[in-house]
Amino acid sequence: MSNDTNAASGGVIAKLRAMPNDSPQKMLLFTVVLCFVCAVLVSSSHVLLRHLQEHNKELERSTNILQAAGLFKPGADAVKLFADKVTIKLVDLDTGEYVKVEDKEAAKFNQRKATKDTQLSRVLTSEEDIAGLKRRAHHAPVYLVEENGEVQTIVLPISGKGLWSTLYGFLALKGDGRTVLGITFYEQAETPGLGAKIATRKWQDKWVKKTVYDAQGKLVIEVSKKPATPATANHHIDAIAGATMTSNGVHNLVHFWLGKQGFGNFLTRFHKG
Repeated sequence: MSNDTNAASGGVIAKLRAMPNDSPQKMLLFTVVLCFVCAVLVSSSHVLLRHLQEHNKELERSTNILQAAGLFKPGADAVKLFADKVTIKLVDLDTGEYVKVEDKEAAKFNQRKATKDTQLSRVLTSEEDIAGLKRRAHHAPVYLVEENGEVQTIVLPISGKGLWSTLYGFLALKGDGRTVLGITFYEQAETPGLGAKIATRKWQDKWVKKTVYDAQGKLVIEVSKKPATPATANHHIDAIAGATMTSNGVHNLVHFWLGKQGFGNFLTRFHKG
């Protein structure tokens, strides 16, 4: 049986070789075989490299959170540093209370995926949706840096529409819940040299030490092309020249996530202890 099979295979191969290279049958068969081989290679790579892909995602998240919090050290193991310094909690955005889940479950929570699940999220009205998100998950993670039992830093995930893309980043506040420690954008596709400057350290440094709420709890942080005045200097960030839409997008998404549709209820409870 084996000899017969080999003989048959050899006969098919011989016939294929005998076909002209411009034969439609030969070109079609070659295309099918090539597509099959490529599909196998891509699928195998995805499976074999999945662990590395997950590690890289965790590394990117850890690095950006540490950078926003001012804890990142060049050359350090960001994943280990994150595990040593940061505690992840899950927050109910409607009540502002912590969701009672184990730390491991909070760490696994995928906010972006939850936003697409009708059971885990809700539609935002046009009045609520100043960040252009359409939907908002019921829960969201917060990243806390604690020392001697007290929260020193709160890092919040933020997102919203820019000019060309949805912007994803982190906003870090001091333990007072009012003062900016840092901001990062790890995913965006804005205009290079213009809106894309939101991902540069030079622009992000302008946020450090700015105040997000005034003494009465009013949200005052602003990204504006209007010049700062003595009254607004402590909460004003200059918009990027030539990138009004992206700057407006950052202003809107920060106001969304610091407002009551985002982490506003959580921060209000936090201010009250």
